[in-house]
Amino acid sequence: MTKFPLLGKHGKVECKSCHLSARFKDAKSDCVACHVKDDKHKKTLGPLCAQCHNTVTWKNWDFDHDKRTKYVLDGKHKGLVCSACHVKPMEARVTASSQCVSCHAKDDVHDGNYGRQCQQCHVTSLFRNIKSQVGRP
Repeated sequence: MTKFPLLGKHGKVECKSCHLSARFKDAKSDCVACHVKDDKHKKTLGPLCAQCHNTVTWKNWDFDHDKRTKYVLDGKHKGLVCSACHVKPMEARVTASSQCVSCHAKDDVHDGNYGRQCQQCHVTSLFRNIKSQVGRP
């Protein structure tokens, strides 16, 4: 019994592909140890491939951003490809800035004069739309 069951396509791989020495326990069990060259995301989604993919096929993936992160994708953000926000390689925890200006600085017609909390006035469905001013100073 091992901590790394040979499921899916791993069951068809030759032992020596992963076990580079006679010390079988020295074989790495993280995906990127063997698949770093296969990483189409170029580490922008971190090293924990199994959060989205499985061993049956890399083509099938499942990740619900709204349920598994603190940043809900709504409005125009829904449907964006991951690489639209995740642009920097990550060695550990996956991060992306949740501040509007990190992506929309060029769209800021206020030139930063109203701060960086764009969501206080704007909505994600259409940046030109302004939230109701009722009850605001």
